[in-house]
Amino acid sequence: MHAMVQGLAEQCVALRDRAFREGDEVELYEGETLGLLAERWSKLAAELYSAKKGRFDLSKVPDVLDNVRYDGLHNAHLGLAGLEELYRLARTFAAAVVPQEFGLNPEDKRLIGAKTCRQLLDKIHNDISIARTDDGADLHFKFDASHAEEHNINSIGRRVRTRLYFTSESHLHTLINCLRYPPSEEEVGGGGGGGGEDEDRFAPLLGRAARRLLGRIPELSYLTMVVFRLFEDPRRAGGDPERFRVEILFTPGVTAHPDFRRRPPGPGAGEGHSPDALAVARAYVLQGSLRADRVERYLGAFARRPARGPAHGCDHFLPEVARCGSVGAALAAYGAPPPPPP
Repeated sequence: MHAMVQGLAEQCVALRDRAFREGDEVELYEGETLGLLAERWSKLAAELYSAKKGRFDLSKVPDVLDNVRYDGLHNAHLGLAGLEELYRLARTFAAAVVPQEFGLNPEDKRLIGAKTCRQLLDKIHNDISIARTDDGADLHFKFDASHAEEHNINSIGRRVRTRLYFTSESHLHTLINCLRYPPSEEEVGGGGGGGGEDEDRFAPLLGRAARRLLGRIPELSYLTMVVFRLFEDPRRAGGDPERFRVEILFTPGVTAHPDFRRRPPGPGAGEGHSPDALAVARAYVLQGSLRADRVERYLGAFARRPARGPAHGCDHFLPEVARCGSVGAALAAYGAPPPPPP
């Protein structure tokens, strides 16, 4: 992989130097220059392998994937050799390395998840709780009635309680791990013996099929989304626990492969990519109908109690890869499942 990254860096440097000598103006996406392109790939090649230490930095594998996907989508007109092959290699490698950064086994994934995204879980928990109330505790936005006919909206008088959370890939990984692996009393510091509603905090929130689906997702791409939809049945009494229910959806974002065929840029610099390459993957319904109070208790178990105990992520995994000689051998040593196919 490093040799391929180094080769791309050399190609970019050659393109930059030739354009400078011949006075050519080469258009790149979003106004990037050939100088910045060459610097970007040269820096990545230098960081991926340290000649002084004689070691590879596997934490740079996601950066390789991001860069090759970016240029495959937006700068394919440059005709960089080896871009598609490097994309396939980096994508397969990242599918094995990235999930291990957030825990090597279910116990560690739970702990790291609770520590990393506790505030996010607490915010989701509180927003679901507030949305179920009708006491003016939150802002009740309404649709703009002037757009009702244009967008075929029938219930123009309903209140909108949408909350959008923009966060990092690491928080998405840990949020998904919290959905996949329920907390235990020991890990979140809960007391036992509560029974009934208290105990369902530690029961899986998602079904087995949904948890398997999340485990098979090879990567979380741009515009990855986890959606909590809250529904109200006004036919039920106010105190009926079945009045409010939650649906959880997930999409891994823009997962289509770039089209690496060389072609001229489109109307804007570097916009010659296929529109399908930027389409968001369909959303999966992870759980169709959950009682809202059940979801609140589950999220609250993660969000409101301090996670304790050791957790091992990428800092432990990368040295193990070096010791075992391969990612697959390191995963086997930890008893972790193999990476999903690309």
